[in-house]
Amino acid sequence: SAHIPKNSDGTLTSEKMSEENKGYVAFYAPIPNSPNWYLCTSVKKAELYKDTRILNESLISMWILLLFVAISVSYFVSNAATKRISVLSSAMENVRKGNLETKITLPGNDEISNLADDFNDMVVDIKELMNQSYEHQKEKRQRELQVLQSQINPHFLYNTLDTLQWKALE
Repeated sequence: SAHIPKNSDGTLTSEKMSEENKGYVAFYAPIPNSPNWYLCTSVKKAELYKDTRILNESLISMWILLLFVAISVSYFVSNAATKRISVLSSAMENVRKGNLETKITLPGNDEISNLADDFNDMVVDIKELMNQSYEHQKEKRQRELQVLQSQINPHFLYNTLDTLQWKALE
């Protein structure tokens, strides 16, 4: 039996490969019932790896497309969340400037919507506290005025009586 040098992938090897054969790969298989006879074929490397190249290009194209889709989706999702946070931030700025009529509505059932609801509740609480403080200060001033009036009335009465006494003595 003749020894045919071969690679692990079943291709023939040749120590001396001519320049014209370098672009080809040779395949062989033994012919049944014919010892020392082999069926050989040679295939261009470009033809052999054509499907692999197409598959690689397809995979690369799909990865690029998926990457583009992922970046686009993440951009729109983050933009939507950022927009809602910007609405909440501008409402807070309005309240900081003194506009207590600010009310925001952010639809949804997430953390930002919960923050918006809590913000609206906080603005209502601030208005109530300011009204309570105003009423308390107003009541305090009325009491101070009453105290001053109660001090003035006896003084006025004393001055009047004192004046009458002096007129009577005169």
